Amino acid sequence: MKKIIPLLLILVFLLPLPVWAHITNEQNLYDDIQYSEARDAIVILSGLGVIPSEHGAALFRPKDKLTRAELAYWAGTFLKASKDQTAEPKTVQQAALQQGIVSTLEGAAALNDVNQAYFGGLAPKPEQPEGEVTKEAFAVWMYGQLSTRVDGRTLFDRAGFEAGPAGVVEDVTVKEAKAANGAAVKTVTLQVNGQAYALGEHPKLVHASVEPSDWKGRTIQASWTFKAADGKPVLQLLTFAGQASAGGRQGQAADRPATAGASTGTGTTAGAGAAAGAGTSAGASTNAGAGATAAGAGTSAAAGHAGHAAGAGSGNSAAASAAEAGPGFPVVPVLVVAILAFIAGWVFMAKRKTSKTKA
Repeated sequence: MKKIIPLLLILVFLLPLPVWAHITNEQNLYDDIQYSEARDAIVILSGLGVIPSEHGAALFRPKDKLTRAELAYWAGTFLKASKDQTAEPKTVQQAALQQGIVSTLEGAAALNDVNQAYFGGLAPKPEQPEGEVTKEAFAVWMYGQLSTRVDGRTLFDRAGFEAGPAGVVEDVTVKEAKAANGAAVKTVTLQVNGQAYALGEHPKLVHASVEPSDWKGRTIQASWTFKAADGKPVLQLLTFAGQASAGGRQGQAADRPATAGASTGTGTTAGAGAAAGAGTSAGASTNAGAGATAAGAGTSAAAGHAGHAAGAGSGNSAAASAAEAGPGFPVVPVLVVAILAFIAGWVFMAKRKTSKTKA
């Protein structure tokens, strides 16, 4: 008996529990950006790959100065300076230096360096181009350049993103499916304007919790899709109307009908032609809206985003075709409860039998 019980417990923990997509927002992307004026910008730029994600990095350190070495790694990753998308930071930095993305790896970066690295110096000139810039200020300025076109392409275009749906989330469907590696995953489908949209495996969002069931009835102010490994577009970036509360949940009363340039309530506009409130403007003639097209040779932000691309969307084809509303029957949790109940009953009966024997 004593040998069997541990084996059964091990079996319970080895059961292949379905996993959620790794959804991140301003509350859990980093531990130190919740009170930063650039928190929305950091989330969106991270989703685009402008700021590469580093596994295990809990802090963004928004008030720290951005070094040229960091800039080389960030811009070099976004622009695919190294053919190896899993290359070490030093390799990417050297590639960025050799390709002229940065002029040096020494010292702190200025906005002129940022402009040169990401836009070849062709973006509108910053108000303070020469002063050392913090990571927070970098994010604010770059967020203001989302709609800036260089050679006819915005950051969205270069990252392979297209404008997604805007409007009220009419329904949220959760289903269990199998990823390409055979692992059980939970896929999510949102219904917006009567159409179903599959959620990517590593989406980023602002002004909403990371629990998809909370999104029903909420208004998506702007969203962007990215082509998954199977070639189908999945939702990868979402900006919800209103401001999320400290707990990550938001009441429906704060939502408003979506408009292209609607204010997010943080001093920034979150439409496809978003411009951050830092005294900079992307220009009235530029627009990264519905006309944005994914460039095949452009930077794949989701693909280069800390190695997440390999499996992105691998299980979303099932979610995209989901028609039934609501989550499926929770087979695995029920099975776990049944096994635990069986163990408890077995122990009880064994003790009762032992007591009778002694009596």
